[in-house]
Amino acid sequence: MKTFTKSMMGLAGLLVLGWSAKAQMKECDLSLSIISPLDYSKVAFGDSVSVEMELKNNGKDAVSTTDTLYFGIEGSNIVFHYHGLTIPPGGVEALSSPIRFVNQFENGMEMTVCMLILDQKDVSFTELAPNGVDSIDVPVAVTYNDPEGDNNFGCVTLTMDAQPKTSVTTVSKQRYLNIYPNPANDFLNLDMPELHAQNAMITVRDITGRVVMEQNYKGLSTMSSTLTINIAPLRSGLYFVELNTGNTSVVGKVNIQ
Repeated sequence: MKTFTKSMMGLAGLLVLGWSAKAQMKECDLSLSIISPLDYSKVAFGDSVSVEMELKNNGKDAVSTTDTLYFGIEGSNIVFHYHGLTIPPGGVEALSSPIRFVNQFENGMEMTVCMLILDQKDVSFTELAPNGVDSIDVPVAVTYNDPEGDNNFGCVTLTMDAQPKTSVTTVSKQRYLNIYPNPANDFLNLDMPELHAQNAMITVRDITGRVVMEQNYKGLSTMSSTLTINIAPLRSGLYFVELNTGNTSVVGKVNIQ
C-alpha cells in the first residue's frame, strides 16, 4: 500500500510540474502592419521594392533576445527570421523584409503582397537523417505563445508598371489568361482565344518576381488556342504565368498545391 501511494504521489508531482511548465509559457500577442510602400505604389519595370513592416507587442510579456520570430510571404514557401529583438509589452519595432519584389512583368499588373508572422509551432527546418540519405523535418524551439492570430499579417498592393513597348502589340493588363485547373497540381492548361501563333514563350514567376520556369514552344498549330505545361517540379504557392507570342503578351495567376 505504501508503495502504491508513493507512486501516485510521484505521478501527481509530475503532473503538477508539467502543468506549471505549460502555464509559464509567456504570451506575446504580436500584430503586423505594412508601413512602406503605400498601397498602389508604382514599381517601374525592372525595378524592385522591399517591404517595411511595423511589429507591435500587444501581449503581457516581452519579446526577448532569446526569442526567434519567423515570417513568411502568403502564397510562397519563403521563410525568414529575426533574432535578438527586445519588444516590451506595448512596444513597437520597425523591420525591413530581406525579400525584394522585382517587377519583371512585361505586361504590367497589380500584385498584392501579404507578410505573415508565423506561429513557431508551425515552423520546421529540413536536415539530413542519421542514415545520410533521407531528410527529416525538425521543429524550431517554441519560446512564446501568440493567442491572437487575426492580426498576424499585413498586406500591400503594388502597381507593377508594364515594360515600355514600341512595335509590340500588348493585350491590356486587365486581360488575363484563362488558366485551369486552378488550383493545379501537375499540369496546367493555358487558354487564350486569340493565341493563333506558331511560336510562344511561357514564363512562370514566383511571388517575388523570380523566374522559376521558362518554356519555348515552336511550330504550334494556328488552329489551337490552348497550351499545356508540366508544373510538377514547382513547389506549392502562388505563381504568375506569362504567355508571350512576340505580338501579344498576357499574364495570369495560379495557385499550385
